[in-house]
Amino acid sequence: MKLLLTVLLLGLAVTACKPVEDLDENKAPDKIINETDYSKCGDSTGAKNIIGNWYYQQGIGNTKFVKSYSISREYIRITNTCTFDGVPVNASATSRIVLSMNSMSLMDSALNENVLQREGYKLTCQARVEPVDFHFSFKGNCLVLTSADGKSSLALLPATN
Repeated sequence: MKLLLTVLLLGLAVTACKPVEDLDENKAPDKIINETDYSKCGDSTGAKNIIGNWYYQQGIGNTKFVKSYSISREYIRITNTCTFDGVPVNASATSRIVLSMNSMSLMDSALNENVLQREGYKLTCQARVEPVDFHFSFKGNCLVLTSADGKSSLALLPATN
């Protein structure tokens, strides 16, 4: 699956943690990797409902990111939980949406940032939504969001809560 850049390309929701800024110039940053277990999507078929809670997760060294999408008939709320050395910080943004058969339009712009700074490191946890249209489909139990131009996509697992 694509990394954080996929979300940026989709433009639907930039739920990002600016990677931990190491204030020690001699250390090279690690690369963000997708840690989502997509085997949980399964192969089931049948009608699915976009209404619900979805997520994916990433990591970079000792920093973990869980991007959660809570979708109702009228709103989408994106929450980014960034955890650095076991200490979490959250950022959330909400937009009105218009749902149609296999597409969703985000209507609003919103940005929320929270910073965690510890012992020479700074983590900025961010959630952002922008007006955009995209298509959705299902692969097994997972929700697949695809940019309107079809060039990028992101698979989300159903949340258990």
